[in-house]
Amino acid sequence: MEGDERWKLARTQEQMSAPSAETLHPGPPSPSLREDSIASESLEVLQDDQVHDEELKIILGTLTRMGAQNQMWSNKFVALNVIICYVTTYTTYARFCYFLDRYGFMFIPVFLVCLLFVGLPLVYMEMALGQFTTMNAVLVFRRMAPIASGLGISMLFLGLLVTVIDFTLIFSLLSVVGNSIQINTNEMAWHRCTNKADGQSCVSTSLMSCPIRYKEDFMEYNIEGKYMDEAWSKRFLVIDFGGDCIRYERYLAFFSHSAFEYFPSIVSMVSNPALDYLKNQIGIDSGSPPAFGFPSADDILLWFISWLLILILSRQGRRFFLKACVMATVVFISTMITVLGVMLLRKEEAYMGMYLDLQFHLQVWAAAIQLTLYTLRIGQGGLFFLGSQNRFTNSLLVDAFAIVIYVFAAISLFSTVHILFRATGGLQLSGGSSYNYLINWRQKHENSYSQFISYWSTAADMSVYGAYEPFLQFALSCVYLMISLVNIRLALEAIVANCINTLDAIYDNVSNWSIKYVSTMFLALFSFTLNSNVGFDTIVTIEHTVIPVATAFIVMLELIVIGVFYGFERLCANVLSMSKREDRFQGRIWSFFCLYLWKVSFLLILLSFLFYYPVPPGGMEQAALRIISCILFPTPALALIKILQTLSKMRNITMLLTPEHELWGPRMTDDRRRALKIEKKLQIRSHGYWRW
Repeated sequence: MEGDERWKLARTQEQMSAPSAETLHPGPPSPSLREDSIASESLEVLQDDQVHDEELKIILGTLTRMGAQNQMWSNKFVALNVIICYVTTYTTYARFCYFLDRYGFMFIPVFLVCLLFVGLPLVYMEMALGQFTTMNAVLVFRRMAPIASGLGISMLFLGLLVTVIDFTLIFSLLSVVGNSIQINTNEMAWHRCTNKADGQSCVSTSLMSCPIRYKEDFMEYNIEGKYMDEAWSKRFLVIDFGGDCIRYERYLAFFSHSAFEYFPSIVSMVSNPALDYLKNQIGIDSGSPPAFGFPSADDILLWFISWLLILILSRQGRRFFLKACVMATVVFISTMITVLGVMLLRKEEAYMGMYLDLQFHLQVWAAAIQLTLYTLRIGQGGLFFLGSQNRFTNSLLVDAFAIVIYVFAAISLFSTVHILFRATGGLQLSGGSSYNYLINWRQKHENSYSQFISYWSTAADMSVYGAYEPFLQFALSCVYLMISLVNIRLALEAIVANCINTLDAIYDNVSNWSIKYVSTMFLALFSFTLNSNVGFDTIVTIEHTVIPVATAFIVMLELIVIGVFYGFERLCANVLSMSKREDRFQGRIWSFFCLYLWKVSFLLILLSFLFYYPVPPGGMEQAALRIISCILFPTPALALIKILQTLSKMRNITMLLTPEHELWGPRMTDDRRRALKIEKKLQIRSHGYWRW
């Protein structure tokens, strides 16, 4: 029976395949055939080179996710320099020196402990997630737990806000460079009419009323119990250098009961040209209460040059950008060492007792934990992007450790220079003693951190170096400008890549440049908010309160999502699968170590806000709360949308808490090789179409 059925079936297929009379001379089709003619009709698609290239791009993006571009680097040295340039900017150093002034020299070892036991594991975790999944922060949390899809967007918002704040300092850097580059004058813009010792030759033609304005520059208090050094007049002197008057703004005094300890001269200045110049750069037209004026023509020109520099750097190829990253790190270290040498040679015995003040109370540790997150830019999404650019078999432990050590070394070097600046006087005001100086300084800087103010205060403090000041100003401003430009360029690149990969778009020049132009224009326009009282207070609030608080909240949410929904144990196993064979034992020990540090980090960050909360300036509490809410809003909003979508489709809500395991795990070696071949073909066809 089975043989007969097979024969009948074969016969039927032959009859169906053989042409019939109806097939050779078809009649009018039936209504049913006419309805199905579109679906059953075979279509012929002609593929040209453009369609083929688009298909290859989609395949390439599927294979490598973030690997739609080449790796950002070819060796580990360049990789470390790129990551360091992303992490370090002027804010990194200014924020650290803010706490150093508040808590003294012993804040340095406390900060080092927090870097190693809180910062290093978290940097390692974010870079490992990016490397393991080859995705950005938005896609990582979307696939880790769909209900946490908005967490990556909150990271993107926070990273953009930090970039905007860093951009606001560039026009100040350009202003100092423009003044200090005029070596023929050997003076800065605030070097005229400083004290009563200035003669008529020091009066500029444009500042003829200067002696009247600063008739009494210095008033001293509490003279009893101290006497002046015999040679104080040599330090409180105006000298002729290259035909220009350069003045020394300080002299040394010491107490009679401790003649071997020198203290900086603490004076109360009725008026100070450097302070006036600082106010003018911020945009203040008059004193207290401050009145802000419209941007001047020079301000608009500097903002335009800042925007133009970012665009020019963005248009350069990847090779130029990598060289710029290496140069920025090398030039920074070299400049700091050179300036440090000049300062050590120029400074006369000056001593600052505040830096030996031992403070190990809980507020110091809490501030150090928050500063660690702020300094290493944890929770801003950039480390995911940089980790995805790493080679697949690469020891991220070594990379993360090298980054943390470099950051600490650079901060220590910068803080040494900062201490010498503070030890030689400057804009600090007090009643005449070092104790009052210390109290006044802490009260003044309790709730007023701003990299903008910190930079100009340091610039004014440098005036004590007389004829050397323009050279020091030029060197420091140039190196700050370089690291800021490279940092913003890299941050914009990460933002562009996140936007394109999140939207599943093709990475082409059109979308790349569209986002870059819009982002840089937004940066330039946002900088104009400095020229209003509300805008300036808002920027100070963002720097002092919003960024630290939002960073801490995002990192805590990140630890909850990874620890609860995905599991730290599974993440450790994933990291071990990416280690080289010779690094397996070391990697297991480190992963076991991180496993507990990740769990403890959440509690440490939470406790840090119980002992230290960066209170915003007066009257800006509501503004700080609104900005923080806007940054965190995508996380609960998208979670609610996901829940409503799941309920509308009559599905189980637990699906939103389940990771998509099939999308995880290392990419196979064959896939990597295949993606590399496809990318090379695309580069040949498009003639550099994929170049950054």
